[in-house]
Amino acid sequence: MGRRILIVEDDPGLRELLAGVLERGEYAVESASDGLEGLRKVTDQAPDLILSDVLMPTMTGLELCALLKDSPHTSHIPFIFLTCVDDPVEGFDVGADDYLVKPFRPRELLARVRVVIRRAHSVPPELASEGLRGNLSELLLPEVLQVLHNGGASGCLTVVASDAQRRARFWLEQGELVAARLDGAEEAQGEDAFFLAFAWDDGTFAFDCTHRAESWTVQGTMEQLLLEATRRLDEAQADEVESSAGPRAPQSAAPSEVDFQALVLRIDEIRNRLKLKAYEALQEGRTLVHPGCAGEVQEPAAGVTLPEELDGLIDEMLRPE
Repeated sequence: MGRRILIVEDDPGLRELLAGVLERGEYAVESASDGLEGLRKVTDQAPDLILSDVLMPTMTGLELCALLKDSPHTSHIPFIFLTCVDDPVEGFDVGADDYLVKPFRPRELLARVRVVIRRAHSVPPELASEGLRGNLSELLLPEVLQVLHNGGASGCLTVVASDAQRRARFWLEQGELVAARLDGAEEAQGEDAFFLAFAWDDGTFAFDCTHRAESWTVQGTMEQLLLEATRRLDEAQADEVESSAGPRAPQSAAPSEVDFQALVLRIDEIRNRLKLKAYEALQEGRTLVHPGCAGEVQEPAAGVTLPEELDGLIDEMLRPE
């Protein structure tokens, strides 16, 4: 048997059905009839993933998830909710990693379990237990954020500048930046705080996976934020060089050369990233939707919208073997 999964479900019939599906997927399964029994089993031996109903007697799934995510000893355990309502807000608010709406297909259940377990175990052990700590002189802030992003980490990264007069905090959920705050000599919130602290190159940092954001104040993906921060930093450095060099001689009107080879490589990189995102969407059971599609590839549902120029690529991906 593979990784251990704990099913927390008060319906005996559904509990047995879930166990059968997971065992056929080569998982070791344990069961609990409510949140309190599930909590006891987690305390005895932590599973690799918890699959839990929401409404149960004695202790609800929301209460169980909140307790486990608040403890540094169990906060790293991935948690998937089973719910009758397509409204995951409450589950995500208490720290759930995913949710599945009843009724569901066995293939979708196994796909979501695989994705969540893979994502959880891609996080370096130091992020899930003792926390990532270090000095910006050895590991720059963009590199720290990239490590957390690649690991799909959730928690708070605190950075203290070397002058001890400034402190920045960045909250992440599953590797994406959701909130940021800058205190001390400089004060800012959200993306402004992120861009101001991005250039710090001296100070200390520490990551705490138990400290979660109370509200989300940042828009955009981590990749978009890192690219924009890098662009702003490059512009600021170029302005400094230009101001120190004095007046510049008039430039000729000749057009600048374009590195077409680098441009082609960049376009290929973007296409490959989109292809990977489409593949992950299929693994998670989400529907792929793209403009100009000749027909429905899967059941209609909200999914991933891809640029029109990738129609041929996605059609080829979805073509049966």
